[in-house]
Amino acid sequence: MKNAFFLVTTLIISLFLLGFAVRGRSGIPIYFQTNRDTGIGSPFEGTNSSSRFALTESIVKSNSLFLNESLAAFSSPDISKINGKYLSIFTPGVSLIGVPFYYLGSIFNLQQLTTYLSITLLSLLNIFLVAKLASKLGAGFYSSILSGFLFLFATNAYPYAVTFTQHQVSVTLIILMLLNTLQKRGILSNIIFGFLLSAAAIVDIPNIILSIPILIVVIYKNIFIEKSEVFFQLKQSLKRISMLGIFIGLVPITGLFLWYNYQVTGNYFKLAQTQGRAIFPEDPQLSQSHKIENETVTRSKDFHQFESRRQLNGLGVLLFSRDRGLIYYSPVVLIGFISLFWIIRSKKDSSLASLMLTMIGINVLLYSMFNDPWGGWAFGPRYLIPSFALLCSGLGILLDRLKKNIFFLILLCLVALYGIFVNTLSAVTTVHIPPAIQAVHLLTPIHSDFRYNLELIQKNFSGSLIYNVYLFDKITSTVFLAIVTGVSSCFVIASLIVFSISKNRQ
Repeated sequence: MKNAFFLVTTLIISLFLLGFAVRGRSGIPIYFQTNRDTGIGSPFEGTNSSSRFALTESIVKSNSLFLNESLAAFSSPDISKINGKYLSIFTPGVSLIGVPFYYLGSIFNLQQLTTYLSITLLSLLNIFLVAKLASKLGAGFYSSILSGFLFLFATNAYPYAVTFTQHQVSVTLIILMLLNTLQKRGILSNIIFGFLLSAAAIVDIPNIILSIPILIVVIYKNIFIEKSEVFFQLKQSLKRISMLGIFIGLVPITGLFLWYNYQVTGNYFKLAQTQGRAIFPEDPQLSQSHKIENETVTRSKDFHQFESRRQLNGLGVLLFSRDRGLIYYSPVVLIGFISLFWIIRSKKDSSLASLMLTMIGINVLLYSMFNDPWGGWAFGPRYLIPSFALLCSGLGILLDRLKKNIFFLILLCLVALYGIFVNTLSAVTTVHIPPAIQAVHLLTPIHSDFRYNLELIQKNFSGSLIYNVYLFDKITSTVFLAIVTGVSSCFVIASLIVFSISKNRQ
């Protein structure tokens, strides 16, 4: 009964917090949906969301994988141009997920709201997937659920739960693949794994690289059997046959991906990203304020996204810089790192923790070589959100072990509340913040970190739909921020207090 109560309470509070972060402004039916305003605080403020949404709309309304001029201007500069036709520069996974939700929204004339809802629902699911992963590491029920809650609301996963981007989808698929590796290998589990792997690829190509360690483990488990087992040769043969399940699972989504590539680029294996970006000619009514006037295309021969010479600078950006460093935005994950490292050092079966740390290392090293480790106009190190999910899953182990240690509980509480405040700032205002190297060149310079979000709050600005429609004339945005932050903070504090005084590990 206590477990069910805690689970339901977590679900209700999470829905409350996600609901208050949904973007919008009053209008018929919603201002941003009807006017396509790409200003600060809009669900369309970042073209990494609007370009994907444009593809979803083009599929539903025009039965086309290409963008008309209106949608191209709306999505620029996150578009490519091939044979005179514009297309989203991103792989189509997120856009395809949004298609049934767009159809659903058409019934109520709320297409944008329901399309973005697909990512928000996956974000809610990720709380419990992180909790499930934590339990597989050995954490108790309460500490596992709290780990999932801290992932979503004490890291910059929170503001990206209400965008139409790949980060939360990647988390869902990566954790599902990790959980799949723990299952006994058979043709069904292999088919599911192949399906998840191909889905991760169509959502975001770097997911393939992040998933390599998981793939190696799955293949190893399919070909290795202890020779002491009876009927070894027979089992070996059956397991090798079951490996065909991986390829069977790969076929549907991979086939769809190859077909998409052929339709838009004329080559099954050519990605839109390799063509570079095309800036649509400026249209005062449709283009965003930061676009340049004349159309320019980055040539594919100059397209180099990952280079090792960028690594030192990229590591500084992702880990330590004030505008994107994880220590400024999501310091709670550092405790998760300590926890995973402790598992490896102290437990006999630490294969899952070792696998997770390997994936985290790949994630950090990969994007430290990226040509844009800042993630464009973004909030925090958004490329590391999958790693944050894995790191937070380790929190429960340390919490179980040190729940009577007052100093640890205070430390965890402080870093958690700090992360909640910083990321709630973004969730109720904007994720559209320039990196320092661009902010200094703006006509009106702005901060390149969450101080910009603070300034917006002080100006009584919020991007929250609920605030703008129902609360704007009743309370200030500062009070609104305090309410949203207070709810999540009180839940964390109460959970830690109850957990620390409980007699047994739950």
